[in-house]
Amino acid sequence: MRTEQLFLRCYAKQIAEGQWYAMCIDLNIDAEAETLPAVKSSLEDAILGYLETVTDTDNRSSLEILLRRPASLSHQLFYYFAKYVTRIHRIVNSHAFEEPVPIRLALSS
Repeated sequence: MRTEQLFLRCYAKQIAEGQWYAMCIDLNIDAEAETLPAVKSSLEDAILGYLETVTDTDNRSSLEILLRRPASLSHQLFYYFAKYVTRIHRIVNSHAFEEPVPIRLALSS
């Protein structure tokens, strides 16, 4: 398994005063919360819940389909824009980040 397959690409942006939106572009899962730490935590919980549900199956052939659910092109493009802007300009209201896949899920059989 390649190293980049162990991380999920995500971004967060402030959509209004006291309102943040986060998206995992690899699994097409999103979350909203009042602060950046809260939205990242909420997104992580949603990702963990999805991965635990999907991997708890006897039908292993469905895993590849269920674990490859890319977000729309507009969300993917925003992720790369946020990643670029975060690295170059360090703006406050958008953040690109990578979320590590939990080892216990990655190692479960």
